[in-house]
Amino acid sequence: MTEKEFWQIYEQYKEYTAGQLGSDVGKMMRNSDPLTTITLQTHLFVEEQMSEMLNKFMKEEITKKFSFNNKLNLLIGLDLISQNTYASINYFNEIRNDYSHHLDFKVSKKRLDKLLEKLTDSNNESYKKTVREHINNKIEFNERYRRAISLVSALINRDNLDFYNNFSEKSEAVLSYEKKKIINQLVENKFIDDTNND
Repeated sequence: MTEKEFWQIYEQYKEYTAGQLGSDVGKMMRNSDPLTTITLQTHLFVEEQMSEMLNKFMKEEITKKFSFNNKLNLLIGLDLISQNTYASINYFNEIRNDYSHHLDFKVSKKRLDKLLEKLTDSNNESYKKTVREHINNKIEFNERYRRAISLVSALINRDNLDFYNNFSEKSEAVLSYEKKKIINQLVENKFIDDTNND
């Protein structure tokens, strides 16, 4: 094969692959599931809320480097979100990953039911009742799914608001604990008299 023949074949190949790619992208756009977009957007919102909570403790340039799972695990480890929120977001993340990594993925009734199970795994009976009323089997599947993932984002939003409300209380408790710890160390090392230990 001459160099000229190689470049002719190469140009034909480029034209073919560009056409094929355009065809594949067009097919993907025609077959796209509206739930894909909603899932990805909700996931971004949830991650933004998680970052906002963590940015109260860490520099933003550090939290930007964390993966979604790192952020989620830090939040539960720091006791900033409830176990119910953790389980719901963790399972929602699994669904989002399936949408992100499999072009033809469609969420199933089984997956939706499992997400609803995670959402209602709470000791709050009023919350459980609200979820059951809000997302019942009489509603069309896509709408049920939309409502379920809106509850996932509502959970992190609720925990974020609770965090702000409780932050000052927790801060005071931590400061008080740290102060006592330092004073005890100073007393042990005889830097101060234990009569000043209030």
